[in-house]
Amino acid sequence: MGRWYYTHQGQTLGPVSEQELRQLAARRALLPEDLIWAEGESHDQALEAQAALDFASLAASPPPPAAVPDWLADIARAERPVARAPAAPDWVKTPTGPQAEEPMAVEVVPPLLPPSLGPCRVSVGCATSRGRVRKRNEDHFLVQQFIWSAEEDIHEATLLVVADGMGGHQAGDRASGLVIGTLAGQLAPVFAGLLRGPSRENGAAILIRAVGEALQECHRVVAQVAASDAACQGMGSTVALIVLWDGQAFVSHVGDCRVYHQRGDRLTQVTRDHSIVARMVERGQLTPEEAATHSARNEVTQAIGTQSRLEPSQHTLTLERGDWLLVACDGLSAHVGADTLRTVARQAAPSAAHLAKRLVELANEGGGTDNCTVVAAWCY
Repeated sequence: MGRWYYTHQGQTLGPVSEQELRQLAARRALLPEDLIWAEGESHDQALEAQAALDFASLAASPPPPAAVPDWLADIARAERPVARAPAAPDWVKTPTGPQAEEPMAVEVVPPLLPPSLGPCRVSVGCATSRGRVRKRNEDHFLVQQFIWSAEEDIHEATLLVVADGMGGHQAGDRASGLVIGTLAGQLAPVFAGLLRGPSRENGAAILIRAVGEALQECHRVVAQVAASDAACQGMGSTVALIVLWDGQAFVSHVGDCRVYHQRGDRLTQVTRDHSIVARMVERGQLTPEEAATHSARNEVTQAIGTQSRLEPSQHTLTLERGDWLLVACDGLSAHVGADTLRTVARQAAPSAAHLAKRLVELANEGGGTDNCTVVAAWCY
């Protein structure tokens, strides 16, 4: 028997079985004009419920209330999401055979989300893999989320970071780990300070300044360790991060880790790579297609700990419900193009955990020539 997602009173719910759909319809928790679509399909393939169910016959003989499971009543009241995790969509596949990698680190977040009041909030999923060529994973990611209430209002501040270590045997993994640890230590007190309730304008200014200062501290720490430990000489890290606060996203990056923003069918690469080939593309010396295979495609012009002066790029976005944000290292862009990314994101909504996992899988299926790490955030 198939399983279905459905919309009701502005919420996306499910998956439920066909029998459960009929029970919902009989109890008026599903209306003829509500949309339904099969698990594994996208919202674009939805049809009106009246096209699949005979509402007249269901209304004539509703099932007894005792036959309705408690969790279905919870869905109908929309008081909380279903606690059990749904089966993975058909497109979520697990690598098999001799080429399969060790299990990826994935944060599982239930895809059923209650409607949020006020500014949009985010659900986050993460995945990482060393790939099919490299012997170890030199990436690190970090997610920190603070959620608090002020009278009737709920506020949220979230930090999303991907750091990609450089230096190979010169301890690139240590460099990216230092970046993650330093950012966590520098920004946690800043998040705590938001509890005091600064205005939206003042809070934004505080966060932008704090991110810039934290990245400079990362630069100092990594450079100091590289200079004091012979085993770490030459190490460095690229990094991309997002700080989310009450519907705003403050983006910063160094190197060729990227941040993407998708709204509907429009996918935007928010960051521009700090790399030699990116400069050549901007000057018209290379096409994007030529840059993807250029011999200097991995040479960055900025990295944490490797230059005397660091100039991170910064961007600010205003978010809407239904937006996707992605933070990823260059191991994703090496094998997953923009069209594929856009399509997979549309199919994955609203499960950030599934999207992160699937994108890393696609990078491995495309060759897995580098470590790949993805942090995905769905706005709701």
